[in-house]
Parts: sequence; structure tokens; C-alpha cells
Amino acid sequence: DRHYLPWVTNTAALVSRITVENTSKDTAACVQIVYYATGSLSPSATDPSGGTSNCPSGGEFLAPRASMVRDETSMAAPFGFDGSALVRTQPASGGVAAGIQQLSVAVDTRDRVRAGLATYRALSQDETSRVVLLPMIDRATVEDDASYTTRFRIFSATPGAPNEVTLRFEGRDSGGAQ
Repeated sequence: DRHYLPWVTNTAALVSRITVENTSKDTAACVQIVYYATGSLSPSATDPSGGTSNCPSGGEFLAPRASMVRDETSMAAPFGFDGSALVRTQPASGGVAAGIQQLSVAVDTRDRVRAGLATYRALSQDETSRVVLLPMIDRATVEDDASYTTRFRIFSATPGAPNEVTLRFEGRDSGGAQ
């Protein structure tokens, strides 16, 4: 099972917190987070990198209803990291297959200095697509003395494989021109 986190950061300006919960009431899980820096095809870090008796193929053991949190004090991605992450399950001891483990994954990213917080839930495998629609894009839009710009990140459902991306913008600028 895979959960995609398109925006994870650990910089001087912003820091992310990843929360992974095993939502099963009776099945353990083995959870691994793989970090990819922007523009890189190979992982920057894998957390945890090795196996244990409960998770022989790798991952951190999560008992039923248990959680794990990665933030600026525990994130395997180094300081200065800006990129994406892949949360994946691994087989657990006792024959628990990776595909039946049930996770809920969320990311909170906050500004280290000023007010500011962004929160999103991970995208699951069945939510990935080759066609993505962004219904509204703003660039330097000003409202009530605040400026807004839409930012988005493209993350491959197959990390490590290069992508070819075509972007098509339709709409009107502030002057009404198409």
C-alpha cells in the first residue's frame, strides 16, 4: 500500500510534520517513509532504513490504533530538504501482508517564523492519475491587502522514474484577456 505526500519540507523557512496512524483495530502495520528531493530520481532518505523482528522487510512497527509522527526533531530528511515523500507499508511479522494494512496519513507544514499553516491528507494509490485538473489557479492575486499565488507540485506515482509533463492553462488574466 502506498500513500503519496507531494509536499514535504524541512528548511529554515518551513517545516513539515508527517502523522501516520494505523487505523486497524486488530492488525499491526510496518510503515516506511521514503523522501525524494525536488528534481531527484533517487531517495534522499528512508525512514527507517532497516528491518526489525516485527518488520523484517523494513518499516516501523505500528500496533493497531498506534501512530508515528515525524517532525523537525525526528524527520530522516536532512535540514534544507524540500521535496516529496512516499509512505509505504511492508509485510509485518506473523504473515500480515502489506496490502491489507490500513493507514491514515496527514501532513502539516508550518512557517517557522510567521503565522502560516498548510494541512493535507496523503493521496492514495487509487487517487493517482495521468490527468489532473486544477480548477482555479491564482498568480499574484491581491485581496484585502493579501497576495495569493497557487503553487502545485507534480509527484510521480512511480518515484525514481522520469516524467514528461504537459501543462495547459486556460482562462483570463486580470485585464480580461484570454
